[in-house]
Amino acid sequence: MAPRCLTSPYCLMELEYARFLGKRVIPLNQMVIFQTVSQTLSASDQADLQHFYADHHLPDPNLQTTQDVLNRSLALIGRTDWLDAKESLSTADCEQLAAWAQSYENHWHKHEDQDYLATLELPICGESIDSLASIVERLQLVLERHTAYVHQHTEILLAARHWQRHQYLIRYLLVGKERLQAEDWLLTEFFDGEQPPCLPTNL
Repeated sequence: MAPRCLTSPYCLMELEYARFLGKRVIPLNQMVIFQTVSQTLSASDQADLQHFYADHHLPDPNLQTTQDVLNRSLALIGRTDWLDAKESLSTADCEQLAAWAQSYENHWHKHEDQDYLATLELPICGESIDSLASIVERLQLVLERHTAYVHQHTEILLAARHWQRHQYLIRYLLVGKERLQAEDWLLTEFFDGEQPPCLPTNL
């Protein structure tokens, strides 16, 4: 998470949309803040947030300030699974990054063009505090944490689709050991705000 992105209404909408779609969010902590100077959001930012919540039929949390946005962002992603990828950035480093980003600000729609991305020369600023190798290793561990759970979900879903293709005949339902395993899977609980990697469908 880039510095102060969690106070951005537009980053918040991305987080809300990811949660709306049931996607996992694994925050990479570059330099995340948990408190900020509370500034009132502009009228256009407040309107954009209201339109977003209305368009997706989500309850509007009525966010008025940057601290409100920060609190909502943290509530969505929690404080677990943060992977540190911190850098030490001076004021001059931040100004250099801002100046570099400004020149590309109106061209982000080109991000689908990989040739365009190859021409970007990213400035190297600051000093790394956390090594890249350790970041990649910890990210891999988080991604693989629920591999067995997801694998079992896939098997159960395939069996359900097989049952569906056969007009829901009883003889195609899970029985015996497979049924017990599927029931255990359905009863799996996630605690302390941990987000399941996938959710069962009605099928």
